[in-house]
Amino acid sequence: MSDKLASAWAKLDRAKFHVDALQQEIAGWTKDKIGRQPFGVVIESDDNYERSFVIRVGEVVPLPTLWSLMIGDALCNFRASLDHLAWQLVQVGQSPNPDNPHEVGFPIRLDDKGIRSILGQKLPGVGHRHLAIVRRYQPYNQSPPSSHPLAILNDLSGKDKHRTIRLVEGRPQTYNFDMKIEGFAQERYEQTPPPLMIRKGTELMRFYGRKTGQATPKVEMTGDFSVGIAFEDNTWVISTLNTIGAMARVILSEFEPIV
Repeated sequence: MSDKLASAWAKLDRAKFHVDALQQEIAGWTKDKIGRQPFGVVIESDDNYERSFVIRVGEVVPLPTLWSLMIGDALCNFRASLDHLAWQLVQVGQSPNPDNPHEVGFPIRLDDKGIRSILGQKLPGVGHRHLAIVRRYQPYNQSPPSSHPLAILNDLSGKDKHRTIRLVEGRPQTYNFDMKIEGFAQERYEQTPPPLMIRKGTELMRFYGRKTGQATPKVEMTGDFSVGIAFEDNTWVISTLNTIGAMARVILSEFEPIV
């Protein structure tokens, strides 16, 4: 490992530490919830069971705030690993004592408008060979740019730092219902397709059919639910963080032998 990039690698390793710890926290929480589902369900009918009834999410078990803080710690260190790399690129360039050192950082751009000016601001004095690599990893080189790991990092870390902690929610990976229905002739059912976040009132399944008597149908249900943890945009938390980490590692590895 290059001594010049030791700080960048240390930040990346610390980010991975937080991701691994978060994964263990989630696994432990899930294990503790065995026998107690992370959300309840309610059965409703908008038309007195004349044509259908609905299974909705009932009360939801709150997820620990600690997870959001751990995500923020990981994001901060991922971003810092790239910024520490940027500082070292400046140090081995033509302007190792830049006029505005607080502006030095690894640029992350969704478009290439004004990219030369931005590179000059963020990476003053850095050589063409190094700049070419930085430009190659910019999100604007893929479509859509917003799905690039660095774009996701920039968005998540910026909001976590300047707005609020990243909220996470449960998202069902699998759910299976065992139904016992009396007084209702079932004809078909529809399951709400993914992505689906676990929020009170969310419709899970709708059963179509008709009542077979005057009394209100009796519906008994048991179920098994497998829940994953996702960001508000429905992307999985752990896989997103691992993808960001993998991209940062690729970038550092490419610069390692030439810095």
